Order: sequence, then C-alpha cells, then structure tokens
Amino acid sequence: MHCADCKHWITGQSTTYGDGSVVSNFKSPDGKGQCQQLKQETDASFGCIHFEPGTQHVITQRKNGAPWQHSRAGPCPDCRGVGSSSDASCYRCAGTGLVRHYDDGYIGEERTRLHPKEKELMAPPACSGCKKPIDINWVACPYCGQKLEAVAETEIIKDQL
Repeated sequence: MHCADCKHWITGQSTTYGDGSVVSNFKSPDGKGQCQQLKQETDASFGCIHFEPGTQHVITQRKNGAPWQHSRAGPCPDCRGVGSSSDASCYRCAGTGLVRHYDDGYIGEERTRLHPKEKELMAPPACSGCKKPIDINWVACPYCGQKLEAVAETEIIKDQL
C-alpha cells in the first residue's frame, strides 16, 4: 500500500474565509506529501505500516470573517522571541517576545496592536453636532460652530523601583 492511496498523506492545506477569500497554508511539491503519522514528507510511492485507505489529500477548513481578522501569537521575527537585548526592548514586540501572526501573512506589532485593515476601517474623528470630519487639533467645528473637546493629555507613568 502506497502513500498516494492513504488518508494520512496530505498534499495541501487551505483555509476558506467567510468573505470568500482562500489562503493556501501549504502545498507539497508534485509527487510528495506530508505523512501525518510519520510527521515527515514522503513520496507518493512510499509505503508503511500506518496505511489506511483514503483519497482526500487536501485539507480545507473554514473560518468566519476575513483572513486579517484571525491571528495567533508567535515569536517576534525581529528579536527571535527573546524580547530584549542589551537592556533595550524590542521595538516590534515591546519586550514580550511575542507578536500576532495574521492569517493573511501580516506580522503585527505590540505598540498599537492594530492590523493595517483595522486602521483603514476606523472612522475619522467627527463633530458631535454636524457629524462632519474634523481635525483633532481644532477647538471648534468650522462647519457648525460646535465646541470640540480637547485631546486628552498624555500621562507618563513611571515604574516604581
């Protein structure tokens, strides 16, 4: 019995999202596949004692939403998961050693924790009176005269030693 006829032999994996997009997680070269029992790549003609009949060699999973809405925590590529070096925190992971790895391939950062798509979807500041877009530095709305709230002061909190 050969891998090409075994249910444990996987040649590809993809994820279909609720928005219609498809992300290919991996695809093996022609004639090869990943044996889930041996946990290694094998040829289609390879045979072993773990053989079980089956012909579905591509795993497809479904997730709601879009690829950018799904992430997993993983090691930071900049500091290789260490978090800091020579008493300086890593800029991307903010010293944690972990960042978000999104399904669309984007590797996040821990300073804002926002994906670029999230930033696009955020509504610009608007006047509470006329709902027209405003600049956060304005004191009053130039369209309707509504007094605008000032931007909050940044509070610096120091660690106590």
